[in-house]
Amino acid sequence: MIRSSNGNCRAIVSASCGIVPYSTVSPLQFWLTSRSTPSHDTQALTEIAIERGIFPDEYLVSRPGENPEIIQIADGKTGQLGVVKGGDIQQLQTNPGYKTDVALDRLERQERLEGAIPAEFGGESGTNIRTGRRGESILTATVDFRVQEAQDIFAASMVEEDKIAIAIEKTYWGNASKSFFIPGTGGGMKDYTPNKMWETDFHYVSYSASGADVNSLVITHCCLD
Repeated sequence: MIRSSNGNCRAIVSASCGIVPYSTVSPLQFWLTSRSTPSHDTQALTEIAIERGIFPDEYLVSRPGENPEIIQIADGKTGQLGVVKGGDIQQLQTNPGYKTDVALDRLERQERLEGAIPAEFGGESGTNIRTGRRGESILTATVDFRVQEAQDIFAASMVEEDKIAIAIEKTYWGNASKSFFIPGTGGGMKDYTPNKMWETDFHYVSYSASGADVNSLVITHCCLD
């Protein structure tokens, strides 16, 4: 860890909560990565079987007592007929299996359930979801808890980031006059001196409605009113 001249580290890296084998990978990323391997294998095998079904293996089988020979190779694109002497052409069809697509759908559904990836993220809607309120309820049950976890982590990280910013201001511009611009109609420019302003770096950082999105906040305020 490289520290600056004021004794603080130069960067803060937010990490996710949970126990995972690799500290640099979040639990959700680790799970999705481990579950994607069966899906990729099944999809690859299915595409190989489909390709073999379109371009099957062909064998020239001789008739009893005859020597097989291909006189002219067939070309379906140009309509050219194939000519075979003393034998028959047989195709070896490969069936990909009647449960291949079912297996792919089950793997995708499991990834969506365990990874909290609802169909609405892709612009689709699940079965029997007929109202917008029902769709928002499903999104809330899926996403809000993870959004709340991320916002709590960001809040804890921002506390340390603010401490670094306060230390930098007091170290380099302690007695200098600085200005802070506040947006909005009631805002403006406020002047301050870091050594007088920051008596201590103790403070709190929190989200007003952790885990809630804008639509949920609008509905909540309407119900409270």
